[in-house]
Amino acid sequence: MGRLSVYLSRQYFAQGLFLFGAVVFLVWTTQMLRLFDLVTAKGQSLFTLFGQSLLTSAPLTRAMLHICIGIGIVRTLEAMQTSRELHTIHATRRIGALWQSILFTATVSALAVSLLAHWLEPLSYRLNGEWAEQIAADLVGRALEPHQFREVTPGFIVKIGGRLGDGTITDFFADDSRDPETRRTYEARRAKINSDDQGLYLSLEDGRIQYQAPDRSFTEIAFANYQLGLESIAQDAPHRSLVDETTTPEFMAIAAQRPLAPYERWNVQGRWMEMPLMFAMCLVAIALAGSPRGTRRGPGVPHEITIVVLALFDRVISDQVLLFDLNGLSGVLFLTLIGAGMMAWGAIARLMPGPGRAAA
Repeated sequence: MGRLSVYLSRQYFAQGLFLFGAVVFLVWTTQMLRLFDLVTAKGQSLFTLFGQSLLTSAPLTRAMLHICIGIGIVRTLEAMQTSRELHTIHATRRIGALWQSILFTATVSALAVSLLAHWLEPLSYRLNGEWAEQIAADLVGRALEPHQFREVTPGFIVKIGGRLGDGTITDFFADDSRDPETRRTYEARRAKINSDDQGLYLSLEDGRIQYQAPDRSFTEIAFANYQLGLESIAQDAPHRSLVDETTTPEFMAIAAQRPLAPYERWNVQGRWMEMPLMFAMCLVAIALAGSPRGTRRGPGVPHEITIVVLALFDRVISDQVLLFDLNGLSGVLFLTLIGAGMMAWGAIARLMPGPGRAAA
């Protein structure tokens, strides 16, 4: 790759990564404000607030990387349009260097988004779920004081008789009035916080559940053992999904032992489609701003807005249209056809004689 290609790639990444950093910071700040009650209401530290907001930001940033790289390319080419550098590249027949820079940028960006999709995002889901469960367990544990009615979360009141040396809770009682349609009460002789592959839960033994419906009807169910998930007690605890928390290498190890379930294949397919999607977005970007234009052209829709709108359409089409039973393929084909169509239209327009040439 020549000096010109290196220079162009450096400019693309400078513009795109600066915008990506700003977006990540904005998303992180928004998540931190949303989770601020971890400090104010749940007695957690600032470190917990920063960490939780960072982990919940990772899945949101993956979708923005395509847009930021595309905007970085069109901004660089627009600046070169203004400085006439883009005209010089075309006039001196250095278009090959321009395409090399786009290919290099798309390849590096596709590898980066693949790292996010296949590894970093599942790990962030997993760490966030484990951390949130620990917060819920700490919140419930601090609320369980013998012979005291304590409100764990608004509408969920707990009272216990005492604690044994092994952590077993005796005479457990809970009243759940968070649902305006149904009221529930839980009673158990013994209870203990346990964990399994689904997360932490409160194991209730030898008790009963009482339901009161909106029509004031009453139902009582006795049980020998009942598991009450801590995420159901702490309402804002995220629902954990083992599929989202499993990395692609782990899925490959699972596939060597058994066929993947349809929903597992669907998740993995969506991750693999991130790479061709990045190439399609870079194609759209160079199709929008890669050719020089005259100074008489009036103002049009900014290319940055076009990139954002096409990215939104891509997500909608990927969700609504399924091709060949592959998750995300329709969105990739949509962007590819848009980019190829704009390139073909630009080539045809350059071959057609202009008004001045026709008059001559």
